[in-house]
Amino acid sequence: MKSPKPTPAIILRTILFNVFFFTWAPLGSLAALMVGTFSKDRALFLKFIAAWVEVIDWGERVILNLKHEKIGLEHLPPKPFIAALQHQAAWEAMQVPIWFPNAAIVLKQELLDVPLWGPCMDKYGAIPVQRAKKGSDIRRMLVAGEEFVHEKRAIIIFPQGTRVKLGETKPYQRGVGVLYEHLKVPVVPISLNSGEYWGRVKLFGFLNIHFPGTVRVTIHKPIPAGLPRDEMMGKLQAAIESAN
Repeated sequence: MKSPKPTPAIILRTILFNVFFFTWAPLGSLAALMVGTFSKDRALFLKFIAAWVEVIDWGERVILNLKHEKIGLEHLPPKPFIAALQHQAAWEAMQVPIWFPNAAIVLKQELLDVPLWGPCMDKYGAIPVQRAKKGSDIRRMLVAGEEFVHEKRAIIIFPQGTRVKLGETKPYQRGVGVLYEHLKVPVVPISLNSGEYWGRVKLFGFLNIHFPGTVRVTIHKPIPAGLPRDEMMGKLQAAIESAN
């Protein structure tokens, strides 16, 4: 797919947004981390995490003229469930705390080492995985998943395991299937097109350019618990890819 050409206005908006983002992100993370560390009120901590995202959303709307819409909210079942998100950009990873408050996120272990943000995600609810330790990671993921299901929390996973550029395809990893089979909860496929607007083109070789528009997030009908793993995986991929 051919990459769009950024205009001078888009480049200027991108630079301004990055100044805003890299100023707010550590400050907001620090505030949330302090609340999570020194307060026993988890509801207050979750409000700080949500505020962190909402301020970034404000910056996207005002500076970038980038909005988003969610289609199919009526398809979300009662918790617990597994939300399997298509992953095209960092954008959707930041949205999780306001889409699914108090969820648990399956993510790469090294992301928890990111200063300020990583410890916040650990307190928020993280199931870290390391690809080099597949066997032990699966066992740890299942044990953590059981705890979160017992607490009636949603579990968020990116089924392809990594970001996939717009127009490219990568295999769906077995982690989501193992979780589904073991936890016996529904899976909700979620498609999006964030890759059209967020970081598809780079400025100076490292700065992601953000384009104006509306990110479309499509929540599909849940795949019920109890299906054979391969059947669920086929339905999951078909649902997510159907929106492309």
